[in-house]
Amino acid sequence: MVAVDDGESALREIGQAMPNLIVLDVRLPGIDGWEVCRRVREESNVPILILTALTEDESLVRGLRLGADDYLGNPFSPVVLAARVQALLRRAGNATLQQHVLLRGLSIDLSSAEVRRDDQPVHLTPTEFRLLASLARRWTDRRSAASAGSATTRAVGARHRASASQ
Repeated sequence: MVAVDDGESALREIGQAMPNLIVLDVRLPGIDGWEVCRRVREESNVPILILTALTEDESLVRGLRLGADDYLGNPFSPVVLAARVQALLRRAGNATLQQHVLLRGLSIDLSSAEVRRDDQPVHLTPTEFRLLASLARRWTDRRSAASAGSATTRAVGARHRASASQ
């Protein structure tokens, strides 16, 4: 889990950490949560749960139209939050757990850090592998975002500290 205090940090962490879910407060300083949601949705199909004190219908509709998958207003029950997170992760299915990327002749196994090109092993340094894996995930994310419903999605996420927004 990654917690951040502002929208710029959220976008930076989302790009680097590639987590499975975003829990997002719309009242982030700097780049607000609405804009973070919009930008993330342009790049990825990661599940996004907006968790905020804004409970009016207009805010809920705005969040969903910007690409959020769920919206939960304060006050909320921790049990309900946990159930919604589990449901979002379940609906994301194997996509959030993708461990193998096929990319233009390359086979990248993210769990074992093995790369093959045309079925031949490719020897990479740890830094080279991290860079290749990051680029492959981003390419997969963009393809998934472009074709809604695609089974080849990669999830991304970040979380804002609840106390910072209240």
